[in-house]
Amino acid sequence: MMDELWREEEKKTLERIAKLTELGKVKWECVEYNPLCFMNEDKVDETSAYLCQMFTLTAEIGGMPYELEIAEYITVPDGKGDIALTLTRDVPDDFMKIDSILSSDVDEYENCEPSEIGKRYKNDPAMRLTEAIVPVVIESEAVQDTFEWARFINENGIADEILNHPVVRLAEKLFNKHRLLDYHRILFDIPYREKLISE
Repeated sequence: MMDELWREEEKKTLERIAKLTELGKVKWECVEYNPLCFMNEDKVDETSAYLCQMFTLTAEIGGMPYELEIAEYITVPDGKGDIALTLTRDVPDDFMKIDSILSSDVDEYENCEPSEIGKRYKNDPAMRLTEAIVPVVIESEAVQDTFEWARFINENGIADEILNHPVVRLAEKLFNKHRLLDYHRILFDIPYREKLISE
């Protein structure tokens, strides 16, 4: 019972901050960007391969400092988009940390096709925050500076079948051309993803 109440309180906090962000009352600054990359499957942890880009942002809300981490994932080979975020208020007497990920809603998420996820979760605060923030910060210095050192693949021994998957090849092309907003869009816009794959 307490867990449910706590989760409901966390959701309300995220919804409030999402609304303030959408209204332009909270301005997030991107302070760190982990570039779009491919990560191979982990057979020990039983996690599938995935594509990911991550943003670390800061803002002041109600006179208190907040940090928000946003990770945008596409799992391979199923092609499902996902968003994970962590909101932290690192204040000694009022510490708060909230983790949220779309796929934690296991029953709903697992039964969604990739093309259904965006519609199903469009009102989720994680989705709303990402939609309000990423297009604004994508051209920031913190993001653009990473292209001096970033690599799309940092591992060896990846199966050709995975490397040649259409979504992986598309993501690599978007990485090479610095089209990060297109990666953000193809998380859930499957017709647009398919259009880019066919180009």
